Amino acid sequence: MKNFHHPRENFRYEKLLRYAFSEDIVTLTVEDIASDGLKYCYDHFELNTDDNGRNIFDSAVYNILTSQKFDAIPMMNNNNKVRKIARRRLHDGDRDNQVIYVDIDECATVSPKATIIESIFEILANEHHVLFVVDNSGQPHRILTISMLKSLIVRDYLNMKIARLSVNGWNWNQMTSDFKIDLSYGQRIYDEIVKLAELVDDDLGSLSPDFEVSTQIVKILQLLQPLKNSESCDNSEDFELSKFSSATKKLTVGELMSHPAATLTVPEDDIVLRYAYKFFAVQNNWDSVLLHNKETDTYEIITGISKDGLERQPIDRIAYDEPASSVIAHFINNRSKPMFSFKPDSIWPGIITVDDLALEPSYIMDIIVKFTDLEFRLRTFLLDAGVLHVRRETTSGNKTKDSIIRANWANLTKEIESLESNDIFKPEDFVILEKLRRFRNKVVHTYLPMIDDESRDFPKWMHNDFLSGMVYMIKSMGILDKFPSNKSLFNALNGLDALLKSKGLNAISKPSSGLVGFKLKSELDNLVIELTVKQSEFSRVKQMFDSFTEEEIKNWSNFEIEIISD
Repeated sequence: MKNFHHPRENFRYEKLLRYAFSEDIVTLTVEDIASDGLKYCYDHFELNTDDNGRNIFDSAVYNILTSQKFDAIPMMNNNNKVRKIARRRLHDGDRDNQVIYVDIDECATVSPKATIIESIFEILANEHHVLFVVDNSGQPHRILTISMLKSLIVRDYLNMKIARLSVNGWNWNQMTSDFKIDLSYGQRIYDEIVKLAELVDDDLGSLSPDFEVSTQIVKILQLLQPLKNSESCDNSEDFELSKFSSATKKLTVGELMSHPAATLTVPEDDIVLRYAYKFFAVQNNWDSVLLHNKETDTYEIITGISKDGLERQPIDRIAYDEPASSVIAHFINNRSKPMFSFKPDSIWPGIITVDDLALEPSYIMDIIVKFTDLEFRLRTFLLDAGVLHVRRETTSGNKTKDSIIRANWANLTKEIESLESNDIFKPEDFVILEKLRRFRNKVVHTYLPMIDDESRDFPKWMHNDFLSGMVYMIKSMGILDKFPSNKSLFNALNGLDALLKSKGLNAISKPSSGLVGFKLKSELDNLVIELTVKQSEFSRVKQMFDSFTEEEIKNWSNFEIEIISD
């Protein structure tokens, strides 16, 4: 399912700003505070209509803007070009229209390398207070508006900018300014930016007077002027950017869901909602958007449009901190329908789908690690049982053998099942292992390649296979307890193979090597690997290993070795 992210503000705030004196520096630019890409509204001026139709279109665009809390949104025409934008009214000096349409040439533009100070100046000085970051071809690919300047990264940037200038000996007192400049100066600028954002936020009440908004803009520009003047002597912007890191933890709804979710608001007129969906969801190729009823503060989900109107369904809410395993159970119970949730202290809902779970790289890798561990235990179980070579049937029907290191999962389980001394496993255990193997193959060969797919479109017909496979895996992974994980012995065999390969010799684990026994034993308070070799191959193998130093053998296997004949 394709959905749900919008550029209201920089929700990529996973970066910690800290002052740095090291040489390993990452430069801060406008891209650190602008939107992560663009979302579009259809350019309805491509459609012929009368005044009543135009009013409906305006109401639809207004619904999009206010529901997302966008200041502005670019409009895409039939040629997939952006010629104009739609923006909300910012003060009482704006026209009486719900929505104001502006040619994109009237908006400010900067390159991706523009500094944050430069970008703030540009957006405040622009008549419409909309700035686009343009690529090398001049096409906009990020947006920055006044409301987005409230991002905490702007605050931290201003504080670090002041700190940097202070350390560099910038002489504040020589500057002509009516403002006291000290280490709290950055916070003062940020506080004034927040005041401006609140003045132009129509969600907080009636529109502010034009004069009040203009006065506040001038005040901020005056406060910023010393910083702009400083860029000529300090344009390095050398603040280190480092991502928050944490220890491995269980994934939760909050980490998996798409946030914020694209949302529309229940209007008085259903036709307005229909056009809002067409202009927004269809234009951005989304399957679904949330629908918020402000009167009841409840949510539905719009899943499409038909000749009878919009297809609306109830949507379940799920707790923000629910773990992935619980999410799977919920999807099983609700037939894979999306769910929504709220992050703490956020006014924007997020939405979680089966796609978010199945295409989450860290979750998929966690599954693969579990399967890898299980397969490893199959090999070590056989090694502990004295099995070094696993039977395999070729495509032509002939019988052959593979090294325990190289044998595939299916043949490993067949070998375990054939052991006469095997009294650990029940017949149903091997049914479980086969089902887990098949699911492992789907994860590796089907789901994993989809992670790099930009569309992140997980076909609906895969939903049930994935969820049922996950449920089965979670319930049956207790089978691991039946397999000891003798890593040291197996790694020793693997290490000796690698040593021989490095010398251009054949692996000791191959059936042709003559190796028939490989075990760990105690000898004079030391652990020693005992290699048992066929009598016919003993001299050759003994001579081969005698050519290596004791240090080489121990470095590659972690043990001393002893070679005996059968």
